[in-house]
Amino acid sequence: MPPFHVCSDRYLLSNRTYVLAILLPFIIFSGSCATETPMYKAIYANDLPKVQDILNSGYDMEADTNAGQGSHGWTALILASEIGRDEIVRELVRRGANVNAKNKYGSSALIAASLAGHEQTVNELINAGAILDITNSRGNTPLMAASYRGHVGVVRLLLDANADINRKNHSGKTALDTVFSTGTNFSITSSRTLDGESKEQRISVSLPKHDAVARVLIAAGAEIRTLEQAIFARQLNTGNSYVSPAEYLFLKKDHSD
Repeated sequence: MPPFHVCSDRYLLSNRTYVLAILLPFIIFSGSCATETPMYKAIYANDLPKVQDILNSGYDMEADTNAGQGSHGWTALILASEIGRDEIVRELVRRGANVNAKNKYGSSALIAASLAGHEQTVNELINAGAILDITNSRGNTPLMAASYRGHVGVVRLLLDANADINRKNHSGKTALDTVFSTGTNFSITSSRTLDGESKEQRISVSLPKHDAVARVLIAAGAEIRTLEQAIFARQLNTGNSYVSPAEYLFLKKDHSD
């Protein structure tokens, strides 16, 4: 799930990551950041009165909060949503900011807030009419962003609002696929009797990072598309931490990669 766009000087100085698209595997370092506008500085400082003053002066809410060669279409609402400035988000929405505006990479306010894990911001944007399944340039949705980053609260909010759980991005991946792409542990163990003889083998799949998100997505009806997903779902359904060899062979027949 593509990419973080990172202004390298700002990242190095403050460890801030500016998300202009989604999904970590590809991080883009763009060199020096653009000139910060007064609106950018006010939002970053969480200075609502200053934001209001700027808006009252006739500020174009669809303008980029950065100026110069580093501009990427980062509107005031996208910026405020990405860093969780909820009061400012509400003010911008109240004044008519376009909740579905996208930046250069196709990322919207809802995608940015979902990736960052800001539950209240996500809720504000949903209530303001943000498109739930809006996609960035790689076809990733807010649900995919939140799932990939392990933000289970945001995942629940989006699912409760009827986000499409099985939508695919341009790579053919669903939200559940992105969770499993963060890494799984596949193990085969054999239990033994007291005399040391081998007993039945046990096969298991675990998710070191985002187990809770996978559980929520599967419980909500996510399509099971791979063998590892099928084993994990079977473990959830049976309440066991493993499947038997017979179950494994059955699942492998139906869900071979």
